[in-house]
Amino acid sequence: MATASDGEVRLGPGIPDEVIDTWPVPAPSDIRLLAREIGEISFDDHDPVTFGHPENVETRYCRAGVPGTWWALHSNSAAENYFADIDSETGAWGPVFYHWEDNTCTLVAPSVSDWFTMLAEGIDLSLRIANGEQAENLDPNLDDDERDDLDFETVFRDWWFDTGEILLPRDSSKAMTLDALSARHSLDTELATAAATLPNAAVIADLRAPQYPTFIPFGGFSGGPVHYRRFAGGAFLAAIPSDS
Repeated sequence: MATASDGEVRLGPGIPDEVIDTWPVPAPSDIRLLAREIGEISFDDHDPVTFGHPENVETRYCRAGVPGTWWALHSNSAAENYFADIDSETGAWGPVFYHWEDNTCTLVAPSVSDWFTMLAEGIDLSLRIANGEQAENLDPNLDDDERDDLDFETVFRDWWFDTGEILLPRDSSKAMTLDALSARHSLDTELATAAATLPNAAVIADLRAPQYPTFIPFGGFSGGPVHYRRFAGGAFLAAIPSDS
């Protein structure tokens, strides 16, 4: 697929075991296998999707959570920061999320390998459309001239950001959120248990029946900058004030 893109998509070399062994987080066998095969995916001059993201070795505040609970995979000029969530108790790598400069975030994929599969599908679709295929999810309002002018970068950018200018928008959902104080008194025992250790100012999102993507509306959060924490194996995600 990278070859078919005429150099617009490039796969970087895999990451050797001796480098993975230095990571400050566990690397389960599936993650290790994927990183050894595909260390990086580059798109033209944009920032790559990479296991070697510099944020992983910098000691700095990260909205994704405390060190050891996430692994950065991509950032871009739209202020999107993609990361894999890591269970602090088991070391298992969980879903892929991205967050912005504010407190909101989006659940993107159930795992890193699923996200890479989604990227491959988006690349393949964009290449086919750029080569003249009349894909069924093209916006039917595009005229022939507009379709003839489509190139890979234009289509893939529309697919990535889901702008709906070229491709029909993908289905998405919005998670239910609740302040921690209310959640602790909920008749929903799973929700109440997850919220039990949270400060009152925290907000918790229910991800027990996830769709991909699912928008998590932490943006109106009144407690200032937050970091995230996962509960019950990824069933809930909490936004916690950074000073808590």
